[in-house]
Amino acid sequence: SEWRVRLARASGSVRAAQPYETRLPVDFSAWNKRALPSAYTCLVQRRQSVALSLNLPACEVVLKYSFAQHDSTQAIDEAIDLASGVSQPALALRPVDIDDDVIAWCTSAINKPPPEWKYKLWRRLRNSLYVYDASVFVGIPRLFLLSTQQWWDVLKPCVEDAGGKARCLDVGAGRGDLTTPVAPLFPGGVYATEVSAALVAWLTCARGIRALQTDAPDEALKRWKCAPFDAVLCLNVLDRCKDPAKLLRQCARVAHPTHGRVVVAIPLPVAMRDARKGQGGSQQVLDVRGSTFEEAAAQLVRKLPALAKTSDDDDDNDDPDAAPPVNLEVERLVRAPYLCTGPEREPLFVLDCAVVVLRRSGM
Repeated sequence: SEWRVRLARASGSVRAAQPYETRLPVDFSAWNKRALPSAYTCLVQRRQSVALSLNLPACEVVLKYSFAQHDSTQAIDEAIDLASGVSQPALALRPVDIDDDVIAWCTSAINKPPPEWKYKLWRRLRNSLYVYDASVFVGIPRLFLLSTQQWWDVLKPCVEDAGGKARCLDVGAGRGDLTTPVAPLFPGGVYATEVSAALVAWLTCARGIRALQTDAPDEALKRWKCAPFDAVLCLNVLDRCKDPAKLLRQCARVAHPTHGRVVVAIPLPVAMRDARKGQGGSQQVLDVRGSTFEEAAAQLVRKLPALAKTSDDDDDNDDPDAAPPVNLEVERLVRAPYLCTGPEREPLFVLDCAVVVLRRSGM
C-alpha cells in the first residue's frame, strides 16, 4: 500500500537477522510461478504508531546470514565432515558480516525503484527472448549476492594460494551483477561464459569482462589457451541449466588442480527451472530438499563432492583423453540473501541462498 512505500522510503534500515529469526520452516505453499520455496519476506514494515511506541524503525530490511540454532545445524556439521574431513566445522560455517555495501544496495533498491513500465516491458520481452536477454535491453532487475568485503572473507584462502595473481572464471555470468563485486579480488583477470550473444556483448562492452559464448566451461581453456583458473564461480546457475551434475564437473575440471576453488551458489531448497526450456533435451534434476534451510544445506554439501567424482554419461571410458572424475572438498558454507530489485510496490525480493566453496584436490 501507499503508506508502506512512504515508510520504507522515509525510515528504512538494514540489518542481519538474529539466529532465532531464521527458524521458520520453508513455505512450500508459496511455491508457484511467482514465488520459490527459497523466497522469504525481508521487508518488515510497521505502522508509525506501533514503531514509535516500541522505539523501532517503521521499516526494516532483515536479511538471513546466520544458521538457525537447532538440531539441523549439527546435521550440516556432520555433512561437512563426511564431504571433506574438515577438522573444525564451526570455522567452515562461520557467517559473513553485513557491511556498508549491502546496506547501500538495499537502500538504493527501496529509495530508487525503477518505474512500473520498465517491469511490464521486461516481462513482455521475457516471453519472446531468452529469459536473461530481456535484462540487457531494459536494464532491470539488478541482482546482488555478496559485497566485495564479504567475498574477501569467503575467498581469502583462494586468493592467497594464488600468490597475488589470482584469476577467476564466472560460468553463466548473466549481466555481470554478481561478478562485479568479486572482480577486485582477482588481479590476474576475470573471465566469463554465457550462452547468449547479447549477454556476452554486454559483459565485454559494459563490464570490461573477457567473455565467451558457450555452455561448456571446458571451452574457455581451449579458446583462450590459458592455465586453469584459481576460482570458478557458478552462481545461481545449477538450478537453471540442463544438466547440473555435468556442469559442476566441467567447472571442477577447469579449476587449478592443486588449489583451485569451485564456488557454487544456489537458493535452497532447490527449485529447478530450465532457462533454455524448449532448446535441447530435458532438464536433469538436482534433488536437494529439506523442511528448513539447514536441512537442505546438509544435503547439498553431501551431494556436490559426490557429483564431481562421477564421470559424464557421454565420456568414453576407453578413451585415454576422456576427462577423469574430480575430487572436491567442502571448505566453506555461507548463507546469503540473493537480492533482486522490484517495482515501487515491491521494491525488494530475496531468495535464501547457500554459497559453497569447494577446493579441488588430487584423486
